[in-house]
Amino acid sequence: MNQTLKYLITGLLVFLSVSLYSQNASLLERLYEGFASHCVVIDCEFTMNTDGALAKGKCKVEVQGDSFIMTGSGIDIFCDGKSVWTLDNDAKEAYIEPFGDGVFNPARIFSDMQKLSSVVSSSAVGNGMKYELTARQTCGISRAVLTIGADALLKSADFTLDDGNVISINVLTMENYPLKNKGH
Repeated sequence: MNQTLKYLITGLLVFLSVSLYSQNASLLERLYEGFASHCVVIDCEFTMNTDGALAKGKCKVEVQGDSFIMTGSGIDIFCDGKSVWTLDNDAKEAYIEPFGDGVFNPARIFSDMQKLSSVVSSSAVGNGMKYELTARQTCGISRAVLTIGADALLKSADFTLDDGNVISINVLTMENYPLKNKGH
């Protein structure tokens, strides 16, 4: 899997997870409850500045428990918490990897969020809140700035990776659905 794709996967999954835990942050807590009890579907636009190269695109991410599906920009990724299937439609290639080899699992990140990040500031933005989080330990993301609406849904995020590269995500839609049968 190429480096840009790994950055995108890392950013999007951490985007979903880093916003799930915070002390005294009711919008973050409500967002967490949505992820814990629903199948969450997010359509978003992303911009990545990796080592001076700018990449833009759109993708859809569906997360439920330890499983996720991400589609967009010619790449489809499926994870059941045990294996990850990556389909590169443009190159007509498929990769199957055991889960764990540098692949982020949203469920694992959710459960570790208290250990991984701290809210360093929060401020009102319109009817929502903006949170700045920093990593307590090395986790791939050194800093995140999240905007959450009054409806406890993500609106945007900016991630600074440990290597200084930046991923910005603008959420077009985010919806919580009843849990599906395992395997989506």
